[in-house]
Amino acid sequence: EGTNNIQEEKYILCNAKKVSIKWNKVIGLNDLNNLALPPNTYRKYSGERDPKIFICHWDAALSSKSCHDILVRRNLSVQFAIDNDGTIYQMTDTNDVAQHAGIWNSISIGVEVTNAVELKYQKYYKSKGFGERPTWSKTKVHGKSYGSILGFYPIQIEALKVLIKTV
Repeated sequence: EGTNNIQEEKYILCNAKKVSIKWNKVIGLNDLNNLALPPNTYRKYSGERDPKIFICHWDAALSSKSCHDILVRRNLSVQFAIDNDGTIYQMTDTNDVAQHAGIWNSISIGVEVTNAVELKYQKYYKSKGFGERPTWSKTKVHGKSYGSILGFYPIQIEALKVLIKTV
């Protein structure tokens, strides 16, 4: 008794409007510990944008925080990042034009899915309590063949599905 089981509603920002998301691990632009990107990394859109596609990037970083820092250094941006534990970080409003995919920026929503890719990082993920990542073999990325690489955690894939459905 005495415990409060009411969970705070989670939301993302779409054209500065709150849109409810049915995922319990969301860090929005207005939340503490957010990973909001600085305004010089994206372009504000005048009017209401109508994105047509999601572009999911394999960030090759150890965490969404690390990815955020890389994006800032490279003057790039995405709307969302999905961390190892399935936490969705909103980095810009969905109405902002993020700089992540060249000619596709204006019609896309960019999502960075955290994964350092190389097998040597498996120990890191296990030591941080995320467990072992799936291993993929004989994988092709952008036409380049790889031997064995680290795959995504199932929780990351589930978070991505919820995010796509919400947007």
